[in-house]
This record gives sequence, structure tokens and C-alpha cells, in this order.
Amino acid sequence: MKILRYSMGVLFLLAAAVQYNDPDAPLWIIVYGIPTLLSFFHSHRRLYAYICLFYGAVVTVGGIGFYLIFVKGEAFLAENGCEAMLGVVEEGREFLGLALVAAWVLILGIYHLYQSSKL
Repeated sequence: MKILRYSMGVLFLLAAAVQYNDPDAPLWIIVYGIPTLLSFFHSHRRLYAYICLFYGAVVTVGGIGFYLIFVKGEAFLAENGCEAMLGVVEEGREFLGLALVAAWVLILGIYHLYQSSKL
């Protein structure tokens, strides 16, 4: 699990680094920065698991809202031409990033909650 944690930490660090030219870069740097920190700084305390689960729930709810408002709404408007379709592709990539963040931090939280119950 340690190698996977560090690998995912590097992946999220790189994802945060490439956000520098995005108009809403601070938001995405925070979104990708928190799982980076959670991946690199591991703790055996139950609070660590609860923080992971809480952040995973927040990102999941935010991702569902993001999908319904931006991706689904813009896909409807994309029938008007190629320019509108480019917005859908960008929003779709951002949604997949949120899904990856949510899945990873939920896996971390569940794994560490299970590990702390075995101690």
C-alpha cells in the first residue's frame, strides 16, 4: 500500500502542477493538493481515516453537482457547434479528475479505518 500511496501522491502532485494556466487554478490546486498531502502523510489514527472519508464525501457530492450543472448542461448546448463541444470536453476532464480524487481518498479512508480496527 505504501508504494501505491506514494505513486498516487506523485500523480496528484503533477495534476496540481499542470493547473497553473487554468482560469480557476487555485480551486483545482486545492482539490488535487489535499489528496497529495493525504497520500504522503500517513497516520494510523482514526482521525486520518475520518478526514479521508469526509473529504471523499465532499468531493463526491461536489462532483455530482458539477456534473449535473456543467457537463450535462453544456452537453445539451453542444448541439449548436464545435466551439460549445470544446467546453464539454474540458468539463468532462475536470469531472473525471474529481471522480479520481473521490475514489482515491475514499479508498484511503476505508483502508485505514479497517486497519485501525484491527489494532
